[in-house]
Amino acid sequence: MSQEQREDCGLMIKQLNDTLKRQANNRMRTVGVTLVQTTVLMELYRRGSRTASLKELERELHLSQSTIADVIMRMEQKRLLEGFEAPYDRRIKLVRLLPEGENRCREARADQQAAEDRLLAPLSEAEQLQLRDFLRRMLDSLQEG
Repeated sequence: MSQEQREDCGLMIKQLNDTLKRQANNRMRTVGVTLVQTTVLMELYRRGSRTASLKELERELHLSQSTIADVIMRMEQKRLLEGFEAPYDRRIKLVRLLPEGENRCREARADQQAAEDRLLAPLSEAEQLQLRDFLRRMLDSLQEG
């Protein structure tokens, strides 16, 4: 394969990521949340207790302490979640989803599924499975090294 024929996979993955982020932010803005806030909502929603410490969210979402604190503060103002001290250690701040946060999370999940359907529409079912396999192997390879 010649250099002209070979497309830079890393660049295409970045372009896909940038486009998906931009589109998601535009859609999320219509319901009054950002993509980062949606990620926090989804992380809390997937937990049975709908509760996590700020430290857990930092670690799971790969966000800095200052970023997560700012995001949580804005989400508390929107009444999407509430913060409170851990009963076992007052130094630990926990956050819990409120009903409005759960509603936004369900909306975001439906929107995310529709976006993925649009993304994968040009591929057959077999190609979609193959793509997922390739992406998983690439991710695993990068995380190992």
